Amino acid sequence: MGHIIAIINECGAIGETSREKRHCCEYSGCGKRLRDRYALVAHIRLKHTNDKPFACNECHKTFPIEKYLKSHQMIHSVVKSYKCKYDCPYASTTPQSLNSHYTTHHSSDAVKKFVCDWVGCGKRFRANVPLMAHIRI
Repeated sequence: MGHIIAIINECGAIGETSREKRHCCEYSGCGKRLRDRYALVAHIRLKHTNDKPFACNECHKTFPIEKYLKSHQMIHSVVKSYKCKYDCPYASTTPQSLNSHYTTHHSSDAVKKFVCDWVGCGKRFRANVPLMAHIRI
């Protein structure tokens, strides 16, 4: 089955009518085409303006897109439903944090390239932050 090509009125871009990207960014030099107005507004806020109209009611951090706010608000939840599957007390409010925890603390292929250079120590870490915490102790 062939595709019908059509000129899209808003910015003169050419696209397929079956999945047209009818909304065109009019910022100078951009011209990015998107399928719906929501995606266009999100693109403009993320790439061209610093507009962040969505604020967290807990910490007042602001976001350009409502779904970013909703994702962020999970960190304020007292229910930490993502629990570490290893013999470890770690739990988090988001799957992303749990995956980061696995990479940092339980990944067998993670190279411990951060080394304490105190004489006689030599303890190794997968990331710089725990090394710095170790040095401060």
